[in-house]
Amino acid sequence: MSKLKKITLIISLLIGIILPTSLVYSADDLGKKYGLDPNKAYTQRALDVGDSIKLNADNIYYGRNLLCAEEAQYIYPSKWYETYEDYENGNLGGEWPKSKYTVKDIITIIGKESTSAAKPKLPAKTNDANAVLAYILQGSRDTGFYGDYKMAPYAKSKVQNGVWVYLKEWIDKVGKDYGLKGFSSSTNAKDKKLGQKAVSEGEAYAKKLKDMQITNNTDESKITVEPYEKDNGDYVKIGPFNLTFAGNLTDIGVIGNNGQRVGYATVGRYSGSTFEECSVARLKTGQDFYIIVRLDDGLTSIDRIEVTASQTVKTATLTFLQTSGSGDNKQHILMYDNGERDEEIDLDINIDIPLVGNLNLRKTDETTGEMLANVGFTLQAKSGVKEGKYVSVQNGNAVYVDEPATIVTDANGILNIANLYPGTYELIETVNPNFGYEDLPKVINSNLEIQAGTTVPIEATNKKEYVRISGYVWEDIISGKMIERNDLYQNDENDDSDKLVQGVTVELINSTTGEVVDTAVTNADGQYQFNKVRIDDIPNLYVQFRYNGMTYTTVAVHTDVANGSKALEGDARPTFNEQYAIITQGQSNNSNEEKTYDLSYERGDHASSLILGENPVYGYEGATKPVNGVYDQYLITANTRDAYSGRNLDAITTPDQIRQEGIEEIPNINLGLLEREMPDLTLIQDVDNARLVLNRTEYTYSTEHTYNYGQKEEELNQALQDPDFNVTANFGIKYSQNQTYERAVYPSDVRYNELAGGDALEVYIRYQIILRNEATTLTSTIRQISNYYDERYTIQNITDENGNALTYEEQNYDGEGYNKINIDVSREIPPETQAYVYIEYKLNDEAIASILSNQMTLESVSEIISYSTVDSTGAVYAGIDKDSAPDNADITNTDTYEDDTDKAPSLLLTPENSRQVAGTVFKDNAIERLLELEGYDKERVGNGTYEQDIENVLSNVKVDLYEVYDDGSMNPAVVYEGDEANEQNATSTTDQTGSYVLDGLVPGRYVIRYTYGNSSVIYDMDGNEVGTIDDVDNYKSTLFRTTRTEEEGAGNGIDTSALDKSNTNPEWYKDETTNENGVRLSDARDNEEVVEDRMEEKDFTYSDVNEGDSTGTTEITADTPTFEITMDTNVDDLDNISEFEEQLKFVFNNVDFGIIERPIQDLQIRKEVSNIEIRLANGQVIISGDPRSQNIQYVGVLPDGSLHLEIDSEIIQGATIRIEYEIIVDNRNCEIDYNEEDYYYHGLVSDPSNSWSISTVEELFDYVDKGLQYELENQSDTTTWQVVDSTRLQSLIDQGRFDPDVANAIKSNNYNQILWTESFNNMTPGQENSVKLVLTRVLSNNEDDFTFPNDVEVNVVSKEKPDTSIPGNYDPVEGEPSEPDEDEIIVTITGPTGANRNFVPYIITGIGALAILVAGVVLIKTKVINTGKKTKDEKEE
Repeated sequence: MSKLKKITLIISLLIGIILPTSLVYSADDLGKKYGLDPNKAYTQRALDVGDSIKLNADNIYYGRNLLCAEEAQYIYPSKWYETYEDYENGNLGGEWPKSKYTVKDIITIIGKESTSAAKPKLPAKTNDANAVLAYILQGSRDTGFYGDYKMAPYAKSKVQNGVWVYLKEWIDKVGKDYGLKGFSSSTNAKDKKLGQKAVSEGEAYAKKLKDMQITNNTDESKITVEPYEKDNGDYVKIGPFNLTFAGNLTDIGVIGNNGQRVGYATVGRYSGSTFEECSVARLKTGQDFYIIVRLDDGLTSIDRIEVTASQTVKTATLTFLQTSGSGDNKQHILMYDNGERDEEIDLDINIDIPLVGNLNLRKTDETTGEMLANVGFTLQAKSGVKEGKYVSVQNGNAVYVDEPATIVTDANGILNIANLYPGTYELIETVNPNFGYEDLPKVINSNLEIQAGTTVPIEATNKKEYVRISGYVWEDIISGKMIERNDLYQNDENDDSDKLVQGVTVELINSTTGEVVDTAVTNADGQYQFNKVRIDDIPNLYVQFRYNGMTYTTVAVHTDVANGSKALEGDARPTFNEQYAIITQGQSNNSNEEKTYDLSYERGDHASSLILGENPVYGYEGATKPVNGVYDQYLITANTRDAYSGRNLDAITTPDQIRQEGIEEIPNINLGLLEREMPDLTLIQDVDNARLVLNRTEYTYSTEHTYNYGQKEEELNQALQDPDFNVTANFGIKYSQNQTYERAVYPSDVRYNELAGGDALEVYIRYQIILRNEATTLTSTIRQISNYYDERYTIQNITDENGNALTYEEQNYDGEGYNKINIDVSREIPPETQAYVYIEYKLNDEAIASILSNQMTLESVSEIISYSTVDSTGAVYAGIDKDSAPDNADITNTDTYEDDTDKAPSLLLTPENSRQVAGTVFKDNAIERLLELEGYDKERVGNGTYEQDIENVLSNVKVDLYEVYDDGSMNPAVVYEGDEANEQNATSTTDQTGSYVLDGLVPGRYVIRYTYGNSSVIYDMDGNEVGTIDDVDNYKSTLFRTTRTEEEGAGNGIDTSALDKSNTNPEWYKDETTNENGVRLSDARDNEEVVEDRMEEKDFTYSDVNEGDSTGTTEITADTPTFEITMDTNVDDLDNISEFEEQLKFVFNNVDFGIIERPIQDLQIRKEVSNIEIRLANGQVIISGDPRSQNIQYVGVLPDGSLHLEIDSEIIQGATIRIEYEIIVDNRNCEIDYNEEDYYYHGLVSDPSNSWSISTVEELFDYVDKGLQYELENQSDTTTWQVVDSTRLQSLIDQGRFDPDVANAIKSNNYNQILWTESFNNMTPGQENSVKLVLTRVLSNNEDDFTFPNDVEVNVVSKEKPDTSIPGNYDPVEGEPSEPDEDEIIVTITGPTGANRNFVPYIITGIGALAILVAGVVLIKTKVINTGKKTKDEKEE
């Protein structure tokens, strides 16, 4: 066969496309005839987008669901023929290779929707072309050959031709979006007419196929709910509804308000005017229909209707296999699968269709519109679903019951009923708990229509006809937490003491007729109420209260607050008050002094109380005064008309207001009662004072003292100021029979009076009558009082506290020992104040004389006998003294005394003891802190006060009292002691406690003088003797009435306040006298002569110090400032002054005097070798240097500064020794003094830089041993030293500059030279100065040892006498006594002590001897010579 024939044959065998689902093969004999091998079938497997397979014509031939994409493309079979004859005979030649196919996409079509597997994110595409293609693919592929063997056996099929015709159009409309463009580019077909027919049928199907949706066309506004009769049940018909849909409805579900599907629901429709039920499936699209629902319990609305519809659609699944062939082998294959399915769609119609109705009832007041709570009704269904049933309400929802049920408005007057089934109802009002409305039952609505989905409003009103009137009565009591009363009942948490009052009569009165409409009495809670008062009568009514008007009155009206009082007494009160304008014995009078009522009292314990009635009614438990049940004369009324300016209750609220404001009760028509304050007049009588007057005859001095008592006022009134001093009136309670003051009289005054010839002493007794108004708001006038007084008195005057004289009348009185007067006081006394009446009596001469030998008791009694009272406005006030009756006392029987009666304490005059002046003489300790300082601040000064626990005292100090006359002269004072009127000098001496007492003084002007001296003895705090004053010159008075602290600096830390006072106040001593634990100052100072002598600058030599200075002082006197002793002290704290039952003892104590050591002068002199030199004869220096600081070969330094030199005798011949001494004067241990009088007395310094004073070296002597030589040319300063020649030495000896023994020693010792210097006389405090002295000697070897002593001593001291040494008493020969003002240095030269010629300073064998020597020197140096003045420690050991 030619090649062309082969190609032609192959092309003729090409077939279309394979569908990519599963390949299904069948044997076909005809196929076999043409060489198609069924055994070459494609192995079945699942394909995905992107998978590849290989196919040939054999596979397509036997496939039932494989189609070619285009009519004009080819695919090769598996075999080919060599010749045509082979073809005809079925003799096959060789095989063709298979073509490769790739899955391009897999498209799924359901109805009009398609989706792509290759592009899953693309949304489904809805297009009629999908329905057309799916319809075409429903056709069968099995058909015969199309003409001859060249064509595939299915080429004549309707499905293949339909695909050839329509696939391109589908791709253009849908497939291009999936990337399938080009998969088919032709609409040619083998049988195009057949293919077009398939397309036409598919388009008709697509057109008929509806979109799968349900549309709700229901007009909800036209939906009604109507009762529906069915099976005698509770059904309703709901509609109409209207839906459009595709296919058929399969279900309609009704969802109720509980979210659940309604148990029973059907549908129906109208046929003409006839309604019939039907199935859901019979409903047509766009047709009105209704839903019938059974009203099960709890079903109140339809919330949703769920609708379901369905239709049958064509489906197809297409796998597009794209060939990889070329040329004429480009046939794409379409593998497909077809079918049908029912497509459902749901529609939820959210709709709110209420099945029940609601009732909203508002119960209101006809006038005010106020909502009325708890009003009850019945509601019955007359027609409809629940015909005949009654409505009950649970949780706001209707519940249908068989019997009548009461349904009530809530707290807001509203009755809301939900879930009422449609129908007609009857509403009746049956209960109205709100007071004052019309009678019930009352039909509100008999034809009440309830419709589903609607709320029926009902407005039910009533008109008020009656009102209540109520209130309470309380007693307004001020709480302890309140500052003042507020006239309100328990207004806040602090106002908690008010009491509700029972038993008050309350009347409702018609002001037009005077009729008492109703009467009430307040109950145990203080409440009253008038029930069912006609509202229209209110303008003619008022409320009146009746109660005890003597005890109670109304509080201030407060009509603006609920807890205020709404009634006043009006004119009833002044009328009542006038009947009690004046109160006298047993009766009341009006202002014209006309009797009005008898008054009866009940006596108690020192009190009387008014009897108010026989059957008293008390307002509350614990009340002490009745509110009712009293005599008519004590009753009073209060009413609301007076509180509201003459208007009736309509002033509070009118009938219109009652109705408009919905007032059920006019409350709080209250009465606030206030317990009326009763007068409380108290009479207190006391001894005000006893005044004693004394005149001195020797000089001009007169004194008097008023002894103030008034203890009763202090104890019972406390409003008055304190008296001059405390007097304990031991009278127990006010009415004790043992009230007594004791007035002790100084015997010295009496005895002085006798010696002075009498008439020097006068005694006046003044009584104080206190008229106290103890009321807090009332002003009372005490019109008259009676006074009963001791017959030994004569009245001097009667006055008030302002000195105004009061009139009085003598009364006949038969009481033994008493006289009586009535005093016209007529004194208006404001509340909580007092007035005073003073009666001064003079003790007659006979009585004064008897005081000296006998005790005397004096008495006085007073009582109020008439009074009247007014209020704060001055108006007459009905008041009876709360605890006393006037003029009812028997003065001889204190059991009858009340607080308007009083007996003054008895005054007992008796002679007792005498005045004393006492004190202590002490040794003031120096302030240690100041002693530790240096220079100008190193002071020996005490603090100026007596510190009993740490300071010593002095005995054997003489204390004398002097009187200061008019000319200033001082004369020994006289004291009066013993039983007789004798006199003796006032003197005393301190004992071992340092104390002294001067006893028996009379008033006068005085000075105390202390004399201390060498005979005075020092004792410690325990009474042990610790020393004596051997040299009084070493002592001085301590700070005089000043004190000193530890503050550094002379004159600092000084307090002069006491000094200032003593300079101006002659009673300066009282500050210390009255303060037992206070500061005790030194009250005297050394006399001025001593001070002047001590401040005089002088030099001190041997004779001055050793034999005493020129004054020869052995004792010193010190005086106090002038002071006055008055009749008695006015100091409040002074003990034992006129105290009840105490001895009279004026102890003028703590007048103390202190001394202190004067500043100690401790001069220190030192001599040191400052340089030592040995120069040999050949000029060689073998020793040179300062041994104090240098270690010099051959030189040993002893502890006391002396030197020991070792030099070989072979070289000593012709050698010269040169010794340089340094003499040091150290005044740093000297205590400073200041030559100022203020410093001496008070520690004050005005010029410290110029007035200082310490021991100062004026002349210092140096004794040059005969072995040494002083040469002027060897001195560094040729002016320092001068030589004392024999003439001057003798002159000095004659002047007493030396101890006689020392003078003899000096002269007999034949000293080489005596030198003196003045180089130290310009030293200032706190210094250490020095000078140098050079002495020489030429040595020779004919002496084995050389000893060169040199001595120095102070010879003259200026400014202050030294205390630790005596100038001029040092013996340089004996080297004693060893005192701080001298020193000695010894230089010793010896030969070598061993074979070693190196002149070792110390050898072992000499150590012991040197130690002994050193100890001896130290002992001598530290020994203190007896100078006649010891240190403090030595003196007190």
